[in-house]
Amino acid sequence: MSRQAEIKAAEAIFAEHLAGMKPGDFAVDCGANVGRVTEQLAQTGAHVEAFEPDPVVFESLRKACSGFSNVTLLQAAAGVETGEAELLRSPYFDEDPLKESEKNTICAEAVTGRKEGGWQPMDRANAVKVPVVDLPAYLEEKIARHGRIAVLKLDIEGMEVPILNEMDQRGLFAGIGLTVAELHPWRFPDQAAEIKAMRETFGARYPLTKVNLNWG
Repeated sequence: MSRQAEIKAAEAIFAEHLAGMKPGDFAVDCGANVGRVTEQLAQTGAHVEAFEPDPVVFESLRKACSGFSNVTLLQAAAGVETGEAELLRSPYFDEDPLKESEKNTICAEAVTGRKEGGWQPMDRANAVKVPVVDLPAYLEEKIARHGRIAVLKLDIEGMEVPILNEMDQRGLFAGIGLTVAELHPWRFPDQAAEIKAMRETFGARYPLTKVNLNWG
């Protein structure tokens, strides 16, 4: 199956889960950006907590979600321990902050595309300090409080791998209806082998309707 076909299949599974959600459900959007998925989740009536660390993007997210009383916005990055990190931005961030913010990451080894082709490091000179939430611990607490998380979306540019591994070790997927995640081997060459192994392991352990790593 091609990458585009995998993405479309993941989106169809996500849409099916959305259709079954209702007020009283709880969902988490990690890497909310300007709120496209956050809004979709909120429209079901479920309570949604959305993470977006970049202060510039967070303001756009806040405006997009201002009409939803069932959305809680968290200006923080997701990681595997609580603390603070540098949020690295694209070298082209100032040209189009909302578009380029999709490349933001707290992973120091990240690369991003050059306009003329090839790859380049992120712009450390334009980095901002952001708080980091221990996401597995956060999810564990939310599952205990709500009984279940209906949907978790992870699109956090490089932190998916350590978070997913920790979630697997803690058995957290049992308390989540659907987890969708986008992995980025092209931006994190050091993760490529681990991502390949994760796809195989998770693919054997979880159905795509439970844990889907083909989000795009």
